[in-house]
Amino acid sequence: MKRRIFAWVLLTAFVLLLLNIMFIKFYWQLSAVVYVIIAFGFLLYNNKLTRAMKEEKILKDMADNKDGVDKDTDINTDNGADSNIDQ
Repeated sequence: MKRRIFAWVLLTAFVLLLLNIMFIKFYWQLSAVVYVIIAFGFLLYNNKLTRAMKEEKILKDMADNKDGVDKDTDINTDNGADSNIDQ
């Protein structure tokens, strides 16, 4: 519950920061710098999170496929027809 409240507080602060940059313009230069720092931190964190999620998915898929053959790209599923006849 504390994490959810913290997330709402951060979201509210971010929205207020954007409103300050766009309309209120109270210390807008400092606010713009804070916004750039937040955006840069998000890009760094999001990249690491995405990479970790992809890595976790790959490890899970490897554990599911113990024979080492990917179910989606199995080359032995060809029905015997030549796909290059028209060429």
